[in-house]
Amino acid sequence: VKGRVAEALLYIQNVFGTDEEGVLAYKMSRKDMAAMAGTVYETVIRMLNELVSDGCIQLQENGIRILDNGRMKEFCAASESNVNSVDR
Repeated sequence: VKGRVAEALLYIQNVFGTDEEGVLAYKMSRKDMAAMAGTVYETVIRMLNELVSDGCIQLQENGIRILDNGRMKEFCAASESNVNSVDR
């Protein structure tokens, strides 16, 4: 699930960019993010807090700043490999 949340954040960054402070330019509610990641609101909150603890993002009053794109992409790749192994 962390990989799907990371993927949603990277998607928002790629499509909408960031403001002058490096904060994601598109403000998405946690509920919308949950729908995008295919999970529930509470799980998104938990995954965002894990991404903060991992040093990948920073939660601010005005939005989310991605600090480590490379690590976020690693979470996405790990999530994809887990999905592929389940499908086999």
